[in-house]
Amino acid sequence: MGEIAGQRQASFKVVFEGRFAPGRDRASVQKAFRTRFGEANTQAVFIGRDVTLKAGLTQKQAREFQQELKKLGMLTVVAAFVDPKAARVAGSKGARAAEAVDDLDAAFKGRVIPPPMSRRYLLALLPVTLAMLLMPLVYLGITLLCAYGVYWFATENVLWATDARGPLLYLKLTGFGTVMLGGTLLTGFLLRPFLPIGARRPEPVRLEPHRERALFHLVDRVATAIGAPVPHEIWVDTEAHASARLSRGVFSRRLTLTIGLPLFYGLDVQMLVGILAHEFGHFAQRFGIRASYIVNSLNLWFHRRIYERDRWDDLVDYLARKDLRALQLAAWIAGLGSWLCRRLLLGLAAAARLLSLSLSRQMELDADRYEIALVGSTQYRSTAEALRILAAGHHLAVQELVDAFDGGKLADNLPRLAATKAASLTADDRKRILAGVERLNGSVFDTHPPDRARIERAVDADAEPQFVLEGPAVGLLTEIDRLSRLATVQWYRSHGLNVAPAALQPVAGTEAESNTFARVIQMRTDYFGGLVNLPQRARLVPQATLKEIKDGELSASLSARVAELRKREGEFGDALKDLSTQREYLRYYRQALFLRRAGMDVNPAAFPVRLETADPAAIERKLAAHQESEAELRSLLAGCTDLQEQRLSYALELAARQGLADRYALDKLRRIYAAIGDTEKDAEALHASAARLELLIRLASVFPDDPKRARDAVSEANVNEQLQMGLRRDLQNIPDPFAENATLSDSLHRAPAGSPRNAVTVLEEGMRLLRQLARIDAMVDGALAEFALAAERALSGTNRKLDAGPKTAAR
Repeated sequence: MGEIAGQRQASFKVVFEGRFAPGRDRASVQKAFRTRFGEANTQAVFIGRDVTLKAGLTQKQAREFQQELKKLGMLTVVAAFVDPKAARVAGSKGARAAEAVDDLDAAFKGRVIPPPMSRRYLLALLPVTLAMLLMPLVYLGITLLCAYGVYWFATENVLWATDARGPLLYLKLTGFGTVMLGGTLLTGFLLRPFLPIGARRPEPVRLEPHRERALFHLVDRVATAIGAPVPHEIWVDTEAHASARLSRGVFSRRLTLTIGLPLFYGLDVQMLVGILAHEFGHFAQRFGIRASYIVNSLNLWFHRRIYERDRWDDLVDYLARKDLRALQLAAWIAGLGSWLCRRLLLGLAAAARLLSLSLSRQMELDADRYEIALVGSTQYRSTAEALRILAAGHHLAVQELVDAFDGGKLADNLPRLAATKAASLTADDRKRILAGVERLNGSVFDTHPPDRARIERAVDADAEPQFVLEGPAVGLLTEIDRLSRLATVQWYRSHGLNVAPAALQPVAGTEAESNTFARVIQMRTDYFGGLVNLPQRARLVPQATLKEIKDGELSASLSARVAELRKREGEFGDALKDLSTQREYLRYYRQALFLRRAGMDVNPAAFPVRLETADPAAIERKLAAHQESEAELRSLLAGCTDLQEQRLSYALELAARQGLADRYALDKLRRIYAAIGDTEKDAEALHASAARLELLIRLASVFPDDPKRARDAVSEANVNEQLQMGLRRDLQNIPDPFAENATLSDSLHRAPAGSPRNAVTVLEEGMRLLRQLARIDAMVDGALAEFALAAERALSGTNRKLDAGPKTAAR
């Protein structure tokens, strides 16, 4: 977000991307902007998106101007301003590259002298490292002992097993073979943790030194300044942190540095330098380098062997599905061996973790010494807080990418989106995040010390910075957009999506959609309040009926409906809560009845709501009672639905008559709303099918030797798939209110061609389709609520008796 070469202070610009604050529309914002800046500037700004409003500002000036625009209702982005008259890091070649390097060299002010290393850290390094090494050796010893037991049993009892005739010989050989098979499989599973396993992980993107000269030079200078080895390779990924590791094992002299691209987008150069100094601080001591490598590698080794599946697990599942009894017996023994192996590893891992946690915390404090010595005590606090904010932005960005994927879209720049989300957090959000961190107390089970304690140590050190250079860190990379795109592709692939770079869409589009969704959902919440999730969907009053009502009568009727809703708000709210409870009991009693009829034992206390019985006859009586209660509550809430139908219809008609909503756009939304309502029964049928399919898949896995279970799951999967196809066909005829020349079906995610089609994937696709449909329904509701809310607010200005609507908090 800035430049380094040729400038001693950061240069920023404020960019308007066409987004508005919640509750503000284009017309109102344009009017406010015109009043503040004049007609000529308004015409220049509102011509489209990505319009630069001001450039050449300091970071503080840019933030102040951004806040001023936010008060007018405009959401803007602070980005780098690259002055063509100044030398730039981006695309730097020849003399410009040399100038960038000179700028970085000049930022180092003096010798870096970290405080002395803690004696506690030094004393703990050797014994903890040796104890950690002992854990896998203990496990190996148990494995070899088991193998020797199998060998001893075979050599000592082979003569006994063969020393008989007739039926006795058969019995002895069967017993001998069973023990040998079980012991061999158990030994094999105990040996499994020492075999390599594969896992889906985002592959980082390797940087080329000749293409990113400035960054490589900075890394070299930071490592040299604190006395750490210089990395031989630098990689980038999509995470909001950095890490350094030995490239080729504990005896390697090569160091690999991995930097998360969100750090470049969201931090300044001094913050990034401090983070690099911290990572290199782990490697500044020769023995500490290897001790930390051993501790971290062993903890990771235990974690992967305990929690990650591999081909052995797939083999056990394959054998369990076979009809041959011998293979099923082998699968059962192997499954027992896998369980014993994991339980044993879990115990050793717990002991290893307890041994290493204190050392891990001390390692972090020791590495902090180098960061504090290089960038100073004040900068350390700023970096720690900025990292927490960036981590929150990264979490929001990942969630947005998941939502965009549900909508059939793949955004192309996760790192940039993370920084954008972090920058868009309000001041209250930032205070809440940092206050939450402040309240955290250190625990013996933490791998890192609490930020509060680390910041206090930094303040006590009172260190002056030995590196001073203002400017966003994004200027250190010349090809950050290309690298971010590649890293985002790798992130998708690590989550099982084998996407091509050409399939990605600009992240600005998903950001705009996310902001639109957030705005209309907020309008929906403001309008309907706690009565937003009624069991019956409101049907709008026909247009012909509304046209016969005069303006005065329409306003009076709307006021009366709002007053009635307000009066009965508590009654309707309690009924909604009771209905939710009844539905929970109905759902889990039906599950229990299904499982009992399938021959499975059922524990009534194992469900999210405690059931009173597991007897099929008693369950049927309970179901009848809950269904009767549900019917009574639905009847009561039908009155609420009638009031909502009239309230919404009257408010929309008033909005059209008063010019608060375009009549054509409003009529289009009304037609879409009604068409979505027509798909309600199909969606309910798909939801019921998904519930049945989930149970059938579970039964098929519990009874792998029963082919009927598998056939039932496949049959229900076919029904589910047909329902999905029917629902998609219905949505093909409904225009998308938020996209031109598109239907709602166009925005739905579709499984890639050639993807495996089994019961599990069909279930996943069906649930994703239901989530997408619920999202679309909520957006249409919100768009209508926005118009209706405008009409009611306008009416409340002339009729003080009109209440704003139900105030119950939304679910």
